[in-house]
Amino acid sequence: MGDLEIFASAGKPRIISDVVHLNVRPLYKQQVFERLAPVLIGKYEQATRVQVAEDRKELYLSTLAILIRNVSLQVIRPHLAAVLPLVLSGLYLYNSSIVEASLQTLDVAIAQTPELLLDDLPSVVKQLARLATCKILVGATRFNNETVRLASLDCLLRVVQGGDAKMRGILRGLTQGLAPGLDDKRRAVRNKTTEVCQALHEMR
Repeated sequence: MGDLEIFASAGKPRIISDVVHLNVRPLYKQQVFERLAPVLIGKYEQATRVQVAEDRKELYLSTLAILIRNVSLQVIRPHLAAVLPLVLSGLYLYNSSIVEASLQTLDVAIAQTPELLLDDLPSVVKQLARLATCKILVGATRFNNETVRLASLDCLLRVVQGGDAKMRGILRGLTQGLAPGLDDKRRAVRNKTTEVCQALHEMR
């Protein structure tokens, strides 16, 4: 039996696809996240139970932060419930990379699964306001840089815009707490702070 026509040698190369460059990187990153994220979450939970040194837990959070920063939000969404406890822990570390990744994921969680945050929302709002307005130094460097401050304000804005009458108690006093942001050296931070304060005013 002879070869099928497509496998038969011919004088001219046969074009079987118009696709010249196939981009497999997103799929590769998704596979890495799908495999490593559950392992890191399990290691972190185990370390918390047996009171492992904080630097080991921070290592797990740092690794997860790297994964989160390099995959699309669509990949993260199905894992929000499992990832969220680590994300919330990451908000309190003095590591801008971890905090930025935590804020990125938190923003998605507020939009997609706000019910997962109800119990933690008062403390989360307080920490977001702190990250947005306070000058937090690590050595001589301000760790809550402009990116961190803007991301914190984005999360607060999403909380305010998605809130209802039940949220007023949690958000009471937030306008006053954000006042230092109105004098921030960065114009983008000042503008975003004004936007959040305006949303709070409209919520009343």
